Amino acid sequence: FLVNPSDDDIRGDWIVKKTGFEGLCEAVERIYAMGEEEYLRMRERCRKHAEDNFSAETMSKKYLEAYKKLAGPDR
Repeated sequence: FLVNPSDDDIRGDWIVKKTGFEGLCEAVERIYAMGEEEYLRMRERCRKHAEDNFSAETMSKKYLEAYKKLAGPDR
């Protein structure tokens, strides 16, 4: 679950509406309220998303793309 850091720093319309520490507590309560199968599916999806989007290979490719874009077409 994503939680906005404070009422003054809202970055999305997430499931958890509370912010800051209260939002983190709500997110943890939601996780503990899940059934075992739902919890395991959520963990699998989270892990797959992280592996697909944040591996060393993927991150280095994305950084290189960003650097090239910032450097301009002549570089």
